[in-house]
Amino acid sequence: MVFGCRNCGVLPVSAYFTTASETEAMGVLQQGLRLMRHSVLALAVTILGCAMRGEAVLVAVLVVKQFTLLGVYTNESDDASEDAVVESSNGSTSLLSNYCLLSQKPTLHWRLEGLMYFIILAQTMSFIIYFSVCGTLQLYYYVSQRDRSGEWKCQPGKFLRPCQERQEILIGSFNTFTANCGSAFLACYFYNGGETMLYFDVSYYGWIYLVISLPALFLYEEAAAYYLHRLMHKPFMYRHLHKWHHHYTIPTAFSATAFHPVEWWCFQLVHFLPAFVCPLHAVVFVSILLYNYYYGLIDHSGVYIESIFPWQEPSLFHDYHHKYSSCNYGLNTKIFDTLHGTLRQIHLWTPIAGFYPEKTAGLK
Repeated sequence: MVFGCRNCGVLPVSAYFTTASETEAMGVLQQGLRLMRHSVLALAVTILGCAMRGEAVLVAVLVVKQFTLLGVYTNESDDASEDAVVESSNGSTSLLSNYCLLSQKPTLHWRLEGLMYFIILAQTMSFIIYFSVCGTLQLYYYVSQRDRSGEWKCQPGKFLRPCQERQEILIGSFNTFTANCGSAFLACYFYNGGETMLYFDVSYYGWIYLVISLPALFLYEEAAAYYLHRLMHKPFMYRHLHKWHHHYTIPTAFSATAFHPVEWWCFQLVHFLPAFVCPLHAVVFVSILLYNYYYGLIDHSGVYIESIFPWQEPSLFHDYHHKYSSCNYGLNTKIFDTLHGTLRQIHLWTPIAGFYPEKTAGLK
């Protein structure tokens, strides 16, 4: 173990501690501090992943509907509202009165009652957490520990230019704003009883279906993200869309949302499409959604972090993609990169030196 900064030189531990017990104790302390830093980062990114795109509002609505704590629409209330719309004062149906009432309050027909409140709530929650958590990570790592980047950074000693950092924040903020609107729309739609393929009662399809649907949805997200990502690297798509994201070869947490708006919404649609085409328990849908958002931030943070899950690649996996461009297209795993020969293997990463040897495996 060594101490000191790159500019002042590196000194061995023995220069500061005279006994082996003191050296060992200091080693344990260093490991504890490193574990604490990573724990704080994981907690911060989890919070950010839940709220940066307005999903906190969507998740809250799904949770509340799960426990039926809010007066959302039921089949009975739907029938009652429809009868109230189509019945005139003398008890007979009237197409004209039906049209007039729906024209006066179209949100009732589209299940968007109170949409503006959902938008305001989603934007407020999202941007407060987006800037507070991302800003904290930026200050903690990229400012206070900039001279010790070899201890935590995937690409030690390399940083974005200030103009690039400002640009990614502006682009990311715009995309976050539009995503918040989309999440608020869905949350309002779900809240008002809009029809989806999400269900809340396990007995509808049984426990076996629920357990199988979890890895099935995970693999769908992996496959859809991989092939859409490969499509974005085709010359025309890369030149007009995906190049915006690859402008940041040394990514930060803010880079996670710095996409061309068209590409951004292509990936958003991929994530939300299953909720409308396949029966999924709300817990399964939300779990995979938050899992992908969490590791999307981890992979773009520029901080070397290993996963506790054996299938999840460390953050260096996607960092390689930003560094070399034509490899490691996968979202969370190397399954499809291995299958199509686009995998660039990662092996070791030494914290102090910041050195990581690499090996190319079937790279095309």
